[in-house]
Amino acid sequence: MILMGTGLRDMKAQFSCLNLLPGNHLSSKFAMSMKQIADWALNTVTQRGAGYADVRIVDHRQRALATKNGKVGHAGSAESLGIGIRVLVNDAWGFAATDNLGREAVEKTAAQALEIARASASVKEQPVRLAPEPAVKIDWATPCKIDPFSTSVDQNLDLLTRIDAELLAVKGVTLAESSMHLGRYEQWFYNTDGSDIHQTRVSTGAGFSALAFQGTEIMKRSYPNSFGGQHQNKGYELVDELKLLENAPRIGGIAVSLAVYSWIGPRAGPRGTGSAGRWRLRNIRERENVAEGRRSATTVRPGNRE
Repeated sequence: MILMGTGLRDMKAQFSCLNLLPGNHLSSKFAMSMKQIADWALNTVTQRGAGYADVRIVDHRQRALATKNGKVGHAGSAESLGIGIRVLVNDAWGFAATDNLGREAVEKTAAQALEIARASASVKEQPVRLAPEPAVKIDWATPCKIDPFSTSVDQNLDLLTRIDAELLAVKGVTLAESSMHLGRYEQWFYNTDGSDIHQTRVSTGAGFSALAFQGTEIMKRSYPNSFGGQHQNKGYELVDELKLLENAPRIGGIAVSLAVYSWIGPRAGPRGTGSAGRWRLRNIRERENVAEGRRSATTVRPGNRE
């Protein structure tokens, strides 16, 4: 975890994601702090001969949680905050970055980017030519009603363990797995042409899987999809919209039903294992239809062809 030494992290904690939506900009005090940091870098390089320069300040926060049969399987968080400075000198690029947003460190990093650009210019094969672009000033954010990080880890894990409990309450469910991923990526961009761009991307994802063992067969059913849950660029409201707890018994039931209907003994099938495999597949499809309410139950057996 990378922490800021300038106190900006504490300042940021007071803002919810509602403040990040277009039309509800960050406090001018916080926005001016980022602008001031960028100016330290841009002023340093322009005063020393840079033809162009830009600055990106990035604040990235993540949380990943997972449970297995009601116990915590994984709980991790990561947070990074830093500045990247790109400089064009003598038609060559130089780049340097730091996680220290204090003035002295920022100016030193800007000077380092400048020196790297000059060194690059001495060995360049082709000059860098930038297309003319007008300055852009914009504030953009993904839709967000509930800041994911306004929820606690304990609150997140409580939901996941309750989902596991609902799955395991279905007779025949052998393994229950639930997961949640939260993220926020915030970036401020400034350049010597006058661009001032602030963007915030909030992401939320959650889902679960139920596994049922029957004989030599293992059936797995996931919700709301089979690749680690539903992930969208929106706030924690997504978790409520998915109705995870409400759907857990249904998904657990489908997994068990598929396992029961898919398992056929080793002697099944007049044509050996290949035939048994075909009938097993047919039973799987049949049971999916039954579980989803598309038709009534009928057990297909080898030798009883419809």
